[in-house]
Amino acid sequence: MSHVRLFLLGIVLVVLSCAGANAQRLILIEENDVIAKSYDPTKGFNAVHDYDYTQGFFAGIVFDDFKKTPTAGRVYDFLQGGLITFGAPEGPRQQQLQWIFGQSIFTPQHADLLVRQPGDRPFAGWLYTGVSLAQETGRRQLDTFEIQVGAVGGSASLWKAVQTGFHDIIGSTAPQPGNYQLANEPGIVLSWERRWKFGYDLGHGYGVDFIPAVGVTGGNVFTYGEVSAMVRFGQSLGTTWGPTRIRPSPSGASFMSTSPTDPSWGWAIYGGVAGRAVARNIFLDGSTFADSPSVTKKPSSSVVLTTPFPASGPRAQDPHLHTHVIVANLTSIKRRIRNINTEYDILENPLEAKNVVQAALREMSTLHNMLPKQLKEKSWAFLSMERGRTHSRDGWK
Repeated sequence: MSHVRLFLLGIVLVVLSCAGANAQRLILIEENDVIAKSYDPTKGFNAVHDYDYTQGFFAGIVFDDFKKTPTAGRVYDFLQGGLITFGAPEGPRQQQLQWIFGQSIFTPQHADLLVRQPGDRPFAGWLYTGVSLAQETGRRQLDTFEIQVGAVGGSASLWKAVQTGFHDIIGSTAPQPGNYQLANEPGIVLSWERRWKFGYDLGHGYGVDFIPAVGVTGGNVFTYGEVSAMVRFGQSLGTTWGPTRIRPSPSGASFMSTSPTDPSWGWAIYGGVAGRAVARNIFLDGSTFADSPSVTKKPSSSVVLTTPFPASGPRAQDPHLHTHVIVANLTSIKRRIRNINTEYDILENPLEAKNVVQAALREMSTLHNMLPKQLKEKSWAFLSMERGRTHSRDGWK
């Protein structure tokens, strides 16, 4: 099966390359929490944040000259019914079509543990492709309509293959999805957004502008409404509408004006805020058509500041509940180890079973250290017994 997936991925890359040869622009985005450091009050910017939205890749091929690429123009005409431009101001219009391809990966905070911790989100991935239509009117309004289709879940989204491979490269612990990842299912996302631009020329090519926006997104992957605003300072601001980022992060747009009189380059310093009313986020709410882990919703009035996804929620603070959860997790690991021991003689891959058991033992040690003092002795006796049982296997020492 892995060879089939690699073959399909190869086809996608070849198609992207062929299409890119006839396109006007190619956009590549890589987002990873190894690159973007998080600030922790106790650890500063050295804090490791390898969870929640942990990895994103996006490739976009932009066609904005339909005379050179008539096929792109026909696709635009076919889908433009979803591009609502009612109320657009007077002025010249410029249109573009973008073919997109990407993958987003989400992991719980304790991604190296076999048993899910309270409040942790499930493992999941979103592998998608689609098209995005945009129309700029009078350089003052930008309307966009985007369709994404793809696969959500475990094996269908290829999240584990990508995450494990990347962790092997950087020497990090491989994720342990166990039984708490989203089920495979098809996904679809439809999005419409409108932006307005109010700019002021400071002279010598410099300027400042203000870009408010509204939008709505629907589908079984994301459903939300959003209002946002961005302020920028820089050069050549009239040719762009802000940075391109991976949905559903608050974003500008990949649109770029192509007037011959425009400068050939520019730069900007920007900041923005967004408020979002979320009805569904499959990566927190769980699978649509099957039972899966999920995160309890907690209504919030906080403002999102260029943050792609909400946190997965606070951990349980009740000490009695905390102890109960640890004991339940220990029992679950114990049962899993005993099942592996019982079925060891018929396992097709004993080495994999050994690795799973060793990871479970490490997790048991961690959980044991979290128990109240009066329960540690009993737990440690149980842990020692299980270690002796598994290590007595020939070749497992």
